[in-house]
Amino acid sequence: MKSNSNVRHYQYLLTNSSRTEVEARKNAFGYLFTSAPSSFTSAAEMEDAGSSSLTFLPSQDLIKFVHHVIDSMCGGTSVSHKEFEGCPLDKFWLAVQSAKSIIKDLSTGKSSRDEILEILKPLGQETTEKILSAVSVREDEIKKALIQESLKDTIHLKDFDWNVRLAVASDKVLDLNESIMTLHLHTLNADKGNNTLTVEMSPDQVDRLIEQLKGAREKLAHVSNAR
Repeated sequence: MKSNSNVRHYQYLLTNSSRTEVEARKNAFGYLFTSAPSSFTSAAEMEDAGSSSLTFLPSQDLIKFVHHVIDSMCGGTSVSHKEFEGCPLDKFWLAVQSAKSIIKDLSTGKSSRDEILEILKPLGQETTEKILSAVSVREDEIKKALIQESLKDTIHLKDFDWNVRLAVASDKVLDLNESIMTLHLHTLNADKGNNTLTVEMSPDQVDRLIEQLKGAREKLAHVSNAR
């Protein structure tokens, strides 16, 4: 199954490239999205095939290339082939995707240092160590960018307010005389912007909410103290 993030990245690349680059990127992404699943028996084999494309980059450019990839992951511009013209275009975009995967897996602990060393073995011990060092130096920056990326679809609470009113009647009950709290939750989403969720609660519901929040607060304090 195609990754939505990869598809979005693919669409971005196609709309921000020259005709020659578009064809090369189509070939590279087509290889990853269509040929790979039927050609490889595991994700590791697919990653190995992608990482082998790193060997097409001139050795003297590899560390610079890795830093450019990290820059793009941390909010910078996409890696440009113009700065690495010694590498064929189709291999270049495979190398970019492979490098991103390796950097992400290493930074998040999904893959161990030894596993990455094995994957990058074709590059030679010295070059591989330099790549690992480059990623290690910028690990905090990478992790922060990955967290921000993962939170894009998350709704954040910006603020809230409330008011209380007396409901004296309703469509079904003529004489209600019940106090109601209206809670307004002002939220923010990176893609959808600001929004307000309004909830009406009875006194019993307010009491239950307060008890639940007290429990959540105790859990937070416990986790913080355990760090």
